[in-house]
Amino acid sequence: MLRPLPLSRRPLLLAAVLLAVPTGIARAQDYPPEAIETHRQGVEAFERGDIDEAIRLFRESYEVHHGHPYALFNLGECYERLGDLAQAVDWFERYIAATGDDAADREVVLERIRNLRTRPATVTLRSTPPGASVTVSDPDGTPRTEFPAVVTPADLDLPPGTFVLRFELPDRPEQTRVVEGGLGRRATLDVVFAATETPVPPPVEGPATGDGAGSVFLSAQGGVIAALSGADNVFATAGAGIAAGYEFSGDPWRFVLGGDFWFGYYPIEVRQTGARHATTFLDVAAVPGIAWQPLPALRLVGSVGIGLGVYLPPDDPAIPVPWVGAPLDGPTLLFHLRPAVALEWLLLDAFGLYAVPLAVDIDIPLGPDVLRRVLVNYLAVGGLAAHF
Repeated sequence: MLRPLPLSRRPLLLAAVLLAVPTGIARAQDYPPEAIETHRQGVEAFERGDIDEAIRLFRESYEVHHGHPYALFNLGECYERLGDLAQAVDWFERYIAATGDDAADREVVLERIRNLRTRPATVTLRSTPPGASVTVSDPDGTPRTEFPAVVTPADLDLPPGTFVLRFELPDRPEQTRVVEGGLGRRATLDVVFAATETPVPPPVEGPATGDGAGSVFLSAQGGVIAALSGADNVFATAGAGIAAGYEFSGDPWRFVLGGDFWFGYYPIEVRQTGARHATTFLDVAAVPGIAWQPLPALRLVGSVGIGLGVYLPPDDPAIPVPWVGAPLDGPTLLFHLRPAVALEWLLLDAFGLYAVPLAVDIDIPLGPDVLRRVLVNYLAVGGLAAHF
């Protein structure tokens, strides 16, 4: 309860006084009129609920006009009403210091101070994300077993003292906060845990797995063939084949090692008679190459096929073979060379379409007159490829 000034003959402050006025305190008439008036206005402001105005007037009465120490006590009352117990205790202690050891109400005010100090602080605990476990310990790390572990969100009542709160959440770094208990404090601790790092997938390095590992490939191909030299009367030529191999890991360049089998169809027309005769090439080659993947779904492959071939001439040995310049009476063994550039579009991780806009077949018979018998063809090929 607020304390009015101890007036004997002035009817301005007639509110009841809980405690007797100590004999050592001077009477109201010993204080300036301005101090008495501002103190009275402070009491009125408090009673009508204007606590901020009451604080201003009580401070003016004591600090500006050198008024009665009751203004200090009443400031403590104001701050207790506001819930700021730390400030309330501070002003009550100033009142004790100002009135001296002989004040009749000294022990009562000291008991009030002790009661305010022991009021537990209420700390609201939150975390983002919620569900963190919270344990309490002393500043030296000694666990306070009287406080059971709680899970956020929760409220925790703490007596006077300093406490360390440890917030723990699975797979997140532990966090700690230091708080003061007592004095009826109210506080909110909102701890934000950093998000766990999501593994970033590696760049797509291979069409089969997308994880940078090597892959096995298998392809089927076919296309048209045009003679560049050595076969003036060959027409409507075509070919088909299969290839397989292994593509090593790498980013964005990858080494490719494979092999292929190629079947080439070469019908020959005898101009004098108009008759057409079937001839074929069978080629088997090792195919080393380099694949470049500038985009996840696009690959460019350069390769060189090196191997052996067999040419099967017409059944009639009298028919001259154009690129040989003479009849052949049986199969001819060839040295086979095919440089090529392929472009592949990956429709799926393990499946793609590819085109070979540039490939050249160089077939050289293994026998006499090698230079005169070189056959050079241009190929345009397309196909399908699967990767495992």
